[in-house]
Amino acid sequence: MRKTINRRRKPRSACLLVVRYRRRADETSAWLPASVLDLTDAGCRLRIDEDLAAGTPLLLRLEALLRDGVKSATVETPAAVMWCRPQDGSSYELGLELAAAPAELNEILGALDSV
Repeated sequence: MRKTINRRRKPRSACLLVVRYRRRADETSAWLPASVLDLTDAGCRLRIDEDLAAGTPLLLRLEALLRDGVKSATVETPAAVMWCRPQDGSSYELGLELAAAPAELNEILGALDSV
């Protein structure tokens, strides 16, 4: 069994959110769907349908219902691909580093912690 080093700076929370992304260089392109696997204010892990090179700059949009579905929060934040690897033949799992943590992201994380 191969021993790996956990390089995360913070523990991550498993979550279900509506997530979309696009390359930062192409702000006129359509938002593409993604599944978020975990999330912190410093980074996240996504499942997507394309292979992206490490260092690719993205714009990430997260949408979540908060407080029993009464209020919603939407966050857009720049991110960079740290790694990407194939999963299940047709999808890819990637790790992203977030450039900044807007206040709305902390609100989403707080709501996830209270679940």
